[in-house]
Amino acid sequence: MFQKVQATLIGTFLSAAIMAGVTAPALGADYPNRPVKFVVPSTPGGAIDILARIIAPKLSAKWGQPVVIDNRAGAGGIIGTEAVAKSLADGHTLLLVTTGFVTNQMLYSRVPYTTPGDFTPVTIIGVTPNILVAHPSAGVSSLKELIALGKAKPGTLNFGSSGVGSAGHLQMLLLTQLTGIEMTHIPYSGSGAATSAILSGQTQLLSTAVSAIRNHINNKSVIPLAVMASKRTESQPNVPTITEAGVPDYSSDGWYGLIGPKGMKPDVLDKLYRDVLEVIKMPEVITQLKDAGFEPGGMPPADFVKYLHNEVSTWQKVLAKTAPSNIQK
Repeated sequence: MFQKVQATLIGTFLSAAIMAGVTAPALGADYPNRPVKFVVPSTPGGAIDILARIIAPKLSAKWGQPVVIDNRAGAGGIIGTEAVAKSLADGHTLLLVTTGFVTNQMLYSRVPYTTPGDFTPVTIIGVTPNILVAHPSAGVSSLKELIALGKAKPGTLNFGSSGVGSAGHLQMLLLTQLTGIEMTHIPYSGSGAATSAILSGQTQLLSTAVSAIRNHINNKSVIPLAVMASKRTESQPNVPTITEAGVPDYSSDGWYGLIGPKGMKPDVLDKLYRDVLEVIKMPEVITQLKDAGFEPGGMPPADFVKYLHNEVSTWQKVLAKTAPSNIQK
């Protein structure tokens, strides 16, 4: 008798579950229901801005909602990042981030948010190596010549970056630690401004994303010295890695991620991640990404959280060895 009643109850529950699956809306089905804003915490023209403009039109077409790029530069990315931290956690305001996102709290005495605790990591959209370039006026054509010049004339070299705590800034700090040369850091409000500075000769050196500088390399406005990563880049195959160029055990790949405010609902996060993943796996988008110097990402949210914590640990060690005079706040 018990078995018969049990079978009847199981059948009833299964029928109810099946009906619920048929009638319930898919997770995040109503997202997005209005325009989505991509906040880029730097000036237009940099790598992170280029990446945002590659994926935004595809997401807009998929969602049937505009995806608006909002460039909010300033304070090494803190201004734009704070704006997103204080936004509604409904997935309609998102932030494009890179290395500076995890290092600003190590560099500035007051940051109005906690990284990554005040945010919801979504995924890494793309990765790209940075490349070290020199203005012709620096008088160097290789990393070996740069190191020799730096040692012969301490303190005479300078480098620009897209901001304090940016990947380019930190990579150059690591270079100075490993080679023992001294350089002056000149931060700008974004990659576009830093690129303009080296093209005009205001700065001598710049470590920046291949996507942001490759056209200027090709027209010989700047001289490529080394790829700041573990392997060469397809878009500049003749440029050696920094290890090949004479600095052992150096590697620092550039990454670009998408995050939202803390507290995003799991169903919205899941749909956002799946939709972004679908877009960056489209053949035409892969082509666009590679043409711009990126490799597609796609890291799941949980893995991205772990990655961000690892980045914090990595750069804390670098900055702990850095003289305060080399970190302009």
